[in-house]
Amino acid sequence: MMNQNAASLSNQGSDNTRFLSSTFHSHMPTLRARFDRYNRILKSGSADEKLGLIQELRDYIFAEEEKILFPNGDAPEGIMWQTPVDESRYGVEIHLMLKLCADFEYSGEYRLKMREIANNIAVAMAADKDMQFAQHNWSGMDLAQKKTVLRKAQKIHAQVQQLDGIQTSQNISVVFNNEARALPDGQHNPQFGYASHSDSLHSIFNSKALGWMFGTPDSIINYNIHPDNSFMRGGFATALSAMHHEQQHAFQSALALAYFEKRIDPASPYYKDAELLYRLRMHDCYVPPSIYSVYRKQALERDTFDFQHLMETHLRRPFPGSGWAKDPAQARAHGYTLDGFFGRIRKWFRGPEA
Repeated sequence: MMNQNAASLSNQGSDNTRFLSSTFHSHMPTLRARFDRYNRILKSGSADEKLGLIQELRDYIFAEEEKILFPNGDAPEGIMWQTPVDESRYGVEIHLMLKLCADFEYSGEYRLKMREIANNIAVAMAADKDMQFAQHNWSGMDLAQKKTVLRKAQKIHAQVQQLDGIQTSQNISVVFNNEARALPDGQHNPQFGYASHSDSLHSIFNSKALGWMFGTPDSIINYNIHPDNSFMRGGFATALSAMHHEQQHAFQSALALAYFEKRIDPASPYYKDAELLYRLRMHDCYVPPSIYSVYRKQALERDTFDFQHLMETHLRRPFPGSGWAKDPAQARAHGYTLDGFFGRIRKWFRGPEA
C-alpha cells in the first residue's frame, strides 16, 4: 500500500519502490501528508523549498543507513558522507532527489562560456614548455614531479579563468594526501577520495546574515596521490582533469560570492547562474558521492564534471609544437631532462633564486 501511495510521485513500478521505515513513517495519514508535501514542493515549491527537501531526503537516507550499519547507535559522526549507500533501499527518495536536481539548470550562455574558458586554459597550457614536456613524459616522472605539474595546472587555470571580471584567488592551497581505498583489514577506508575542494563560503554567508564580521573564503584543494586513485593512474590528461574539476568548484564559489557581494551586474547573461550557485552554497545543499547516482546529477557537480570532460579532451590532444618534448636529445637541447625537470619548474613558483 505504501508503494501505491508513492506511485504518483515516482512514476515507477513497484520494483523500483520500497516500504519506508516504520520508525520514520508511523502511520498512513502521516505518510499521505508527507507525500502530498513532496508533490507540492516538486510541482510548485520555491527554489529554497526544493533545496531544503534535497537536504531532508539526503539526511533521511543517511539516518536509515546508520541504523542498518550501526545497530548499536555507535556510528561515527559524518560517517555516511564517506560510506557508500545501498541505493536499492531508497528508490522513492532517490527518484525524488533526481527530479528536484533536474530543476536547477545553468543557462546556455554559461555553458558556452565555460567551453570558451576551457579552450583558453588549454591554449595557455599548450604554450607552456613545462606542460609540453609533462604531456609527453608523464609516465616517466616521479611523484614529486607530477605533484608540481598538478600545482602548475591549477595555477594556470586560476590565472586564465574569469567571467565578468570575476576570478578565484590566485593563492588557493593545494594539499596532497595518500589514502588507500581499503583499510588494512579490507574494509572501506572512509578517508579515501579522489580529489575535493573545500572553503568557508557557507559560514561567510551565514555570518553576514547574522550581522557578524566575515572574510574571504579560504579555498583548499585536496588531491589523493595514492595509486588507488584512478585519475593518477590514467595518464597526464586524466590526472590533470581532476585538478581542473576541483578548481572549477573554486570558481563556482567565486561566482556565488560575487552575487552575494553584488559584484555581478543583474543585466549580465550569467547573473542567474551566479544566483543559482549562491543558493546552492547558501543552503549548503550538497549530496556526497556516497549517494552516487544523485551526486553526479546535482548542479554543482554537473558543472564541474562537464568542465573536467572539456579539459581532459583538450589535454589528450598533442600540444602544437611540442614534438621536441618526446625526443630526449631535443628535450636536453631545450634544457629539459626528467632529472632536471623538477628544479626547473620549481623556479616558476619560487623565482630565479630557487
